[in-house]
Amino acid sequence: MTARTAFFAAAASIAVFGALFLTLRPDADALARILVDQCGIRSARGAVSEPCLKVDQDQGYAVLRDRKGSHHYLLLPTLSISGVEDASLLEPTTPNYFWWAWQNRHHVSAQEPNLSDADISLAVNSRYGRSQNHLHIHIACISPDVRATLDRLEFNSHRWQRISDGLLPHDYWIRKTDPREFREKGPFQILADEFPVDAEAMGRFGTAVVKARDGDFLLLATRVSLIDLNLASAGELQDQDCRSGQSEAGSPG
Repeated sequence: MTARTAFFAAAASIAVFGALFLTLRPDADALARILVDQCGIRSARGAVSEPCLKVDQDQGYAVLRDRKGSHHYLLLPTLSISGVEDASLLEPTTPNYFWWAWQNRHHVSAQEPNLSDADISLAVNSRYGRSQNHLHIHIACISPDVRATLDRLEFNSHRWQRISDGLLPHDYWIRKTDPREFREKGPFQILADEFPVDAEAMGRFGTAVVKARDGDFLLLATRVSLIDLNLASAGELQDQDCRSGQSEAGSPG
C-alpha cells in the first residue's frame, strides 16, 4: 500500500468513526445544563447538588463528580467556554483552569490513602476527541504504565520534545514546567506560544499534566492525526480505576 493510499484509507476511517461518534455520543450540552441545574450558575438561589460538589464564583469554576466513578472528577469554567479551541482561553484575564484543577486534586486523593501527587493527572481532550461542548478538565489518576514510562524517560527539559516510542500508542510531546510557570502562564498559553498555534488550531490538541518526581510538572500534548487514527483524547493517559492507589504502598514523590 502506498503512502497516499494509506493516508486516504485512514482519512476514510476517521470520517466513518466521526460520523458514528456524532450519532451515538451523549448529549453534548449535558455538562452545561448541570452547571445551571446542579451548580446553581446563573440562578438566584445558587444551590449546589450532586454531581456538582463545589462552585468558586471568585475564580470562575465548578467541580463535578464524573459519572465514570469515585476516582474521576471534572473542573468546568462557570463561563461559557466550548473547549480548547475557544480563543478566550488565551486572554490574560481568563483564569488558569489547569492550575485550579490541580488545587482540587484532593477530591481524587481522598478516595485512596496510598495516593501521592505523582499518581494524579489532569487532562483535556481535543475538539475531536470529546463528547461535550463545554470545556472540562479531567482530574483522575495517571495510568501506572504511563507513570512508569515517564519515570524511565527522566525528562528534564523545558523545551518540547517528541516521545519517540509514543504513549498508548499515540505520539506525544513532552515539556517540563516549574510550579511558578504552571501557575502564572498555564498549559494552554505555553502550548499556543511554543508550537505555535492559533486558537482554532488549539482545537486539534489534547493536553495533560502530571507531577514530576522532583516537584516540577510534566506537560504532555498530542495532536489529531488521520494516519494514526488519533483523535487527541489525552484522557487516554488516565486510569479510571486508580490502580496506583490500590497498591500496598503509594508512589513516592
